[in-house]
Amino acid sequence: MKKIVTVNKENAGLVYGLFNLYRVFYGKEPDLALARKYIDERVRQADSIIFVALEDGVPIGFTQLYPSFSSARLVKNWIINDLYVLEDSRSQGVGTLLLERAFHEAAKRGATAVLISTQQTNRTARRLYQYLGFREKEQASEFVDYWLELDTDGRRDG
Repeated sequence: MKKIVTVNKENAGLVYGLFNLYRVFYGKEPDLALARKYIDERVRQADSIIFVALEDGVPIGFTQLYPSFSSARLVKNWIINDLYVLEDSRSQGVGTLLLERAFHEAAKRGATAVLISTQQTNRTARRLYQYLGFREKEQASEFVDYWLELDTDGRRDG
């Protein structure tokens, strides 16, 4: 059975390996010590929210969100900066579960939208984001940015 839990200082170890693999996926050298330090710092400073997906207690994916503010629009948004699912667990709804949990949490904390980006070549992620209702912003770099409006309960608008 799949379960999504919030990462805190007691269970942060659940995400170290996943975060390391996520960075490797994006071309970084593996460095578990650095991954651990980064995650521990995020948890200690409480400047992000991390959710981990577990299947029978085993970590299979994670997402990490950061708050963002728009001074011009006077709103709070959340940036989903990281989303990673183990290769063997992909195409099983894990990414959707993680993102829907992120939507709910962002809305609960007053967000009007969530933003996410991925490489233009990451077609799997792009399909998932579009399936969930994200709309593509104009392309200006090698990354594709998406945004998704939320209602007050964290549901997708539209």
